[in-house]
Amino acid sequence: MSLKVPMAIRARIVSHLAAVCILLAGAAVAVLPTRHGDFLNGDDQRFIIEHGLVNRPSWDNAATLMTVVHQDLYQPIPMLSFMANYAVAAPTPGAQFPVSALNFKITNIALHAINVLLVYWLILLVARCRRVAFITALCFAIHPYVIEPVGWICGRMILLGTLFALITLIACVRPSGHLSRGATWTAIVAWVLSLFSKIIPTVTLAGAWMAWRRHGRLARRDWILHGVLLALAAAGMVAALLTTDKLGMIELAEKELSTPAPVRLLLASRYYFENFLWPSRIAAWSPPPENVSLASFSVFVALLEWAALGLLIWMAARRCPLACTGLVAFVILMAPFLAATFARRFLTADRYMYLPMVGLHLAIAAAVVQSLDALRARQRSTLVRGLVAAPICGLAIVWLLADRRLAPTWWSTVARDRHMVAVNPDNVDAHAELAKACIFENRVDEALLVIDSAREKWPDSPRLALQAGIAYRFKRDWTAAQRELELAARQMPNNSRVQYYYARTLEMVGRDAEATAIYAAVLNENPDYVPVLMALGDFHFFKSGNLQIAQQCYERAIAVSPFQRDAIYQLVMIAVRRADWHMVVERCRQLLDLNPNDRPTLLNLGVALTNLGKPAEALDLYDRLLTIEPTARAPRLNRAALQASQGQLADSESDYRELLRQNPSDRDARIGLHDLLISQGRGDDLLSLWNAVPPDAFSSPEREAWLAWAQAVRGDRAACRAHRDALPPGTELRRFADWAVVWLVLKSGEDADLTELLGSPVAPPKTEAQGQYIASAKALLGSLPADRANSPAGHYALARFLIYSGDAVAAKSVAEKLSQRPDAGRYAAAAADLMAALSKPD
Repeated sequence: MSLKVPMAIRARIVSHLAAVCILLAGAAVAVLPTRHGDFLNGDDQRFIIEHGLVNRPSWDNAATLMTVVHQDLYQPIPMLSFMANYAVAAPTPGAQFPVSALNFKITNIALHAINVLLVYWLILLVARCRRVAFITALCFAIHPYVIEPVGWICGRMILLGTLFALITLIACVRPSGHLSRGATWTAIVAWVLSLFSKIIPTVTLAGAWMAWRRHGRLARRDWILHGVLLALAAAGMVAALLTTDKLGMIELAEKELSTPAPVRLLLASRYYFENFLWPSRIAAWSPPPENVSLASFSVFVALLEWAALGLLIWMAARRCPLACTGLVAFVILMAPFLAATFARRFLTADRYMYLPMVGLHLAIAAAVVQSLDALRARQRSTLVRGLVAAPICGLAIVWLLADRRLAPTWWSTVARDRHMVAVNPDNVDAHAELAKACIFENRVDEALLVIDSAREKWPDSPRLALQAGIAYRFKRDWTAAQRELELAARQMPNNSRVQYYYARTLEMVGRDAEATAIYAAVLNENPDYVPVLMALGDFHFFKSGNLQIAQQCYERAIAVSPFQRDAIYQLVMIAVRRADWHMVVERCRQLLDLNPNDRPTLLNLGVALTNLGKPAEALDLYDRLLTIEPTARAPRLNRAALQASQGQLADSESDYRELLRQNPSDRDARIGLHDLLISQGRGDDLLSLWNAVPPDAFSSPEREAWLAWAQAVRGDRAACRAHRDALPPGTELRRFADWAVVWLVLKSGEDADLTELLGSPVAPPKTEAQGQYIASAKALLGSLPADRANSPAGHYALARFLIYSGDAVAAKSVAEKLSQRPDAGRYAAAAADLMAALSKPD
């Protein structure tokens, strides 16, 4: 006896190990092909690629993920798993996405494998039969309904929600009739983690049902446990409904749907029932039915299917109680996903069947095993028993073939939506989504071909017009984009996305008033629509110049989406315009908390620190940026200017020359080096600098003006005047070169013709180039000896330079003081004439 017990245990262990190996092999055959491909548009973008926390893995960001709602859902566990995947993902420079999707997909495959084993464990507890558990888990492992949650990276929510839900069910069912403290806490913790992954509120009801069927009763401790789990589920549901309603998703779905909710529910159930057995029409989603009434044939078929399910449950309760357990569990678990059709525009999604179908698989497995056992008891032949098992084997083959067909449809957005069109060729939404997918993958011409083909059947479809408008926007054909989007906006007045694209396009064709009116109307209906908040903010920042309204828009966007990087960055730029350097630092720190290597932010922080008198910190930032990207232009240019201001002339010159080595046509670097050489009086080097200018960097007249300055520094008056005289009088460049001659005159003290040189006072137009001319001239004039700068000629030149630089008020003040100087001499009259000219109305 003592030998038989260990051998029995060993046989049981071997049996379980064999079952586990076969189940894992079956799961691998079904879902391993989904490892190929990349991220898809939609949730993969929002929750991974563009998510300011997920794509910046850190412990701080991980903690923050636990505290924020992601659009309409609170799902921190999947988001943390995405962050973990992102942290170890291989970079893909030059590709559409910054990292490889491979480890994201492998994680999904691994989660599905774990779920298969958990289903096996759960059904072992419920059925107390290894064969039923094995068949149930194997069917679950290979059914085509698993391809979407495994192949689509954001199917992670369902995979993790199911994993923790299965652990909750296992803890509730448990092998013994006594609910231990460990099982209680396991159920509660697993259920909370499930709710933090994907809310499947009826799991606790399914757990109570299975536990009651397993043990024949529920003890007082069971009731308390299920009450706690149900309360947690209710809290999660209320929170989800509130956030969904806040985003207006339910209201938007109601506005865009033409079929009553009960009809949609029945049609959704029909899709799930029929594709469970024969998965011929499985796709990423099924389009909403248009104007289907309760009296339609489709609804009649759905009602018949529900009646058949009810009949099966009744028959199973009498003949196969375990199958009844599975069918009722299916209904319980499926109920919330059917209800979800009320808040979503699409009708169905395969991922919603991932957990509920366990109940159907249990019913099939129980019926097959019971039938085989009955035939064996009656000593029927192996052939007869084989005929009973044949249907389930045939079904498994059909499912595996469907898996093989469906897996590649999740490799790319276009592949997914092309399959959608193949399944629903007579639905305009499917064609519109395929066009959208082509645009997403930068296949714009292909998108327009898809739209042109679809318009043969639906010439006036607003959804096709929307995608056509977006495609033309990509091609920068604003007239065509306006035409298409106007059609879409007219037919879809309540669609915020359509109105947003239309208004942005109106901006591009100069119809700003109409665009801002549309922005206001959208925000009146949907105050938290971030794209319009950003668009309106950009309009006031870049066009109207109303920084106050722009700031309000960006701040509202941040209130809705706290990690909206573009909104925070625009607040940085507003603070830069206002020279509010303390606010620039504060906002930059906020951005750097999201991404410590955000280069534009680091650059602006360096500028702010420079203006706050913290050059050492600014230099550290520029050094850091150049470590990240040694060939970056802006930080090297800023560093060179800052080094020059700090007297680090050799380092500054080195940076300027490196910039010119990288790009000899770099205008800012050449002018910066010019100013540096002037400060050191290196006229010969200046001459070499401007003689080496590439023809495409500076025009020939502008080069003459800079050469006049180089010759002035060299002290060559004749050459300086020759370059200056080569420029047409009265031009901006001639006035700039005039100041080189003025500098020479002032420096030498031979200022007899100074007033003639300066001519009539004229304020030049404000241009970027003029700003550079003024800065360079100011630097050189500032190097005059004190006696010459403070002489009457120097003060007159200063007044004229202030006019040149656009400060007429200061010029008038200097001229007034000059006219009162006892030693003003002939400059007193010149100063009086200058004041008179400045006093004349424009």
